[in-house]
Amino acid sequence: MKQFGLIVVAMSLGLMLIQCGGAKEEKPAAKAEVSAETAPVAEATAATGEMTYDLANGEAIYKKLCFACHDNGLAGAAKHTDQERWAESAAKGVPMLIKHVTEGYQGKYGMLPPKGTCMDCTDQDIIDAVHYQLKMGGSLNSSN
Repeated sequence: MKQFGLIVVAMSLGLMLIQCGGAKEEKPAAKAEVSAETAPVAEATAATGEMTYDLANGEAIYKKLCFACHDNGLAGAAKHTDQERWAESAAKGVPMLIKHVTEGYQGKYGMLPPKGTCMDCTDQDIIDAVHYQLKMGGSLNSSN
């Protein structure tokens, strides 16, 4: 039985590594990254609730990497069908969720690696993916 568990963990890690090593996609020119110069503006935008997001891009990012943990609850990740867990996460506020995804997070359910292992994701990709997952979890509303 231990061997089966090790095989499952090894396969999951292998899947995540394969996803990380995929070809880097070109980002549309209209999408701006948050740099050191624009970070205060981005934080102010997030604080005032004027954050913009693209759910289609969020879905693409989710399908690129996030699904590996969130479809099955790997490492304590909230499954996209677990509305109670997503409501608990949404209560922290979107800016805090984005911070957790960007920097990584160790919580009561498990851990989230920095950028969810999507090291080539832009700040906007993270914002889009967080909003997409909140929508899938039933916790996206006009206030976030």
